[in-house]
Amino acid sequence: MSLIGLLSYVLYGRAMGFAEELPVYASKIQQTIEPISRKIQAFQQSAGNLTNDVHATKKVPEVRLQESPTWPDYLVRGVGSVWGALIIAGVVPFLTFFMLCTKDQMAIRMDGLFGSRIDAARSSRT
Repeated sequence: MSLIGLLSYVLYGRAMGFAEELPVYASKIQQTIEPISRKIQAFQQSAGNLTNDVHATKKVPEVRLQESPTWPDYLVRGVGSVWGALIIAGVVPFLTFFMLCTKDQMAIRMDGLFGSRIDAARSSRT
C-alpha cells in the first residue's frame, strides 16, 4: 500500500509539473503548425473560388434518375425485422418457462445478493 501511495505521490507531482508547462508546449506546437495551417487555408480558398466559377457558368440543369424499388427489394428489407420478431417470439417464452421453473432458486439467490436492502423474497413471489 505504501508503494502505491508513493507512486501516486510521484506521478501526481509529475502530472502537475506537466500541467504547468502545458501552455508553453501548446504555443510551440501552434507556432510549428501555423505555416501548414496557412497553406491549407489558402488551398481551401482557391478551391472555393474554382467551384464558385464552375457553378456560375453551368446553365444545364442537373437530372438525377432514381429507380423505383421493386417488390423483391421490399421483401429483402423486411426479412431483418421478420427474423428479429421470430427470434424474440421464440426466445422470450423459452426463457420465461425456465425462469418460472427455477423460481425458488432465484428467490434464494436474490435474498443472498440483496439481503437487507430490499425484501427479495416478497418481490420474487409477486
